Amino acid sequence: MKLRKRGVFVITIGNLALLYTACWLGYSYFKYQPYGVDMKKIPTDSYLFIDKDPYTYSASKPGFGSFTGNLAVSNQTDSSSLIIWPLASGGYEYGLQLQAENGHSYCILVDENMAFIQSDNQILGQAKAEHILAKNEQAVQTLKEKTDLYWNLS
Repeated sequence: MKLRKRGVFVITIGNLALLYTACWLGYSYFKYQPYGVDMKKIPTDSYLFIDKDPYTYSASKPGFGSFTGNLAVSNQTDSSSLIIWPLASGGYEYGLQLQAENGHSYCILVDENMAFIQSDNQILGQAKAEHILAKNEQAVQTLKEKTDLYWNLS
């Protein structure tokens, strides 16, 4: 009897693992496949496309077991990047990686209008983030426009 309970438990756990994996495969394929259309596939199962101008567009599927992948547009000349996380519930979260005058690179979470909402970096407060955003306003708007044109997210 004890052996039977253990067998049922092992089979149940195995079935749950298979179900989770099937859900993950379906989600990562159907959610991220449209973003990678016309992109060159690279070995990591991500997609990469380099435009004629100095911008790199990439779509990265979630890693195994994760439901979070991202889209990114990067300017190769000034190291600025806009990172977009498609949400399972619809919509997107946005993050910017920008360089300040001191040469440091900062990651700033923003809303869809590219306005500061929060930062993972505790040293970087709202005033500093808004200053960096203002200094890079043209680069940020260009990244947003390129993103909207390429993936039609708006």
